[in-house]
Amino acid sequence: MSTMNILIAEILETGEISKRSAVELESLDYTDPAVGHESKYEFDAMAHVIAEAMTDFQKYEHIRF
Repeated sequence: MSTMNILIAEILETGEISKRSAVELESLDYTDPAVGHESKYEFDAMAHVIAEAMTDFQKYEHIRF
């Protein structure tokens, strides 16, 4: 499961990301184009935006998988 998917699931379940995920965000190389985000703050913000935009069914399916 990708880091983004894990962040979204944590946000849906607890409303925030875990300390472990925060450490993982710290360790990412944001100069690598494969990461797709310029900073840990942008990565975290995008996860929150995606989680908020999901329908109830999408939230259920995301957590289920």
